Amino acid sequence: MLPNFVRIALFAAVPVLIVACSKKEEPALATVGEARITVDSFRSSLEALPPQWQARAKTPSGRKQILEHQIRAQLIELEAEDRGISSEPKVAYQIEQAVQRILLQELMKVWQNEFDIPEEDLLDYYNKNKQKFAGGQKYRAQHVLVKVSENASQAKKQEARQKALAAKKKIEDGAKFEDVAREMSEGPSASKGGDLGYVEKGRFHPKFEETALSLKPGELSGPVQTPFGFHIIRLVDVKEPNDQSFEDVKDEIRKQIMPRKRQEAFEAFMTSLKQKYEVKIDDEALQKLEPEPGKEKKKNPKDVKEKKDEGADADTPAPE
Repeated sequence: MLPNFVRIALFAAVPVLIVACSKKEEPALATVGEARITVDSFRSSLEALPPQWQARAKTPSGRKQILEHQIRAQLIELEAEDRGISSEPKVAYQIEQAVQRILLQELMKVWQNEFDIPEEDLLDYYNKNKQKFAGGQKYRAQHVLVKVSENASQAKKQEARQKALAAKKKIEDGAKFEDVAREMSEGPSASKGGDLGYVEKGRFHPKFEETALSLKPGELSGPVQTPFGFHIIRLVDVKEPNDQSFEDVKDEIRKQIMPRKRQEAFEAFMTSLKQKYEVKIDDEALQKLEPEPGKEKKKNPKDVKEKKDEGADADTPAPE
């Protein structure tokens, strides 16, 4: 594991390297050989630090500590160069890859901010997939539920049915449905006055739904038995099927197709860059390329033996 000062230096060292190659004379906070850590480069490096170090940079002692990390990073770089480490092929490749990753991240931030899906593409998707945005029939109902198990005795079922009928009579005698539901219903919606809100057809038990949709708005049902118990149902309203407009679902469509569109746009972006910078690939040379250039492929002893056996067979006459 890298020492702490090395890990922190990775965030702050880049501006130092730039100043080391700069010819412009600026006030220096510190010098390391010919490299100069200027005020401007130091300030820029603070912006690249993790949040906890940016907080530390608000104090003189914290800034001194960060500067010391930058100096150490520069010393490590100089020593690595002096020992020839930075010129080793594997190290140079890793440095190049690290730079490319940073540039890729920054370029992608810019590119993604510029990217958006044209409205005509959203509309085209909507027109081709209207069935996905077709709204089914919705209805709103209230109910009073008296719970009883399907496996309960007939006496228990009759008792529950009578309680449901008593709730219906209270409503017919002038009590508000909501008040009766809060008092007598045993379902989760009791606290809401038995209101189930608007639901699409197919949401509830078929027997419950069939009864509810057979009523007129404001009309009460008799006791309806489902696996949950006995219901007294009041239909509140019915909304006929209605397709959602493009404006209603535009944002939803954008979220749905964004990953695919972004990938397609990125591929087109890379194609345009290949044309801009005239990329050429020598396929013939690529085909001939060995895994380890300059080294002969080691012969497998088994292959050599098989080759000898093949030669022996070739010299042996076939049986007549």
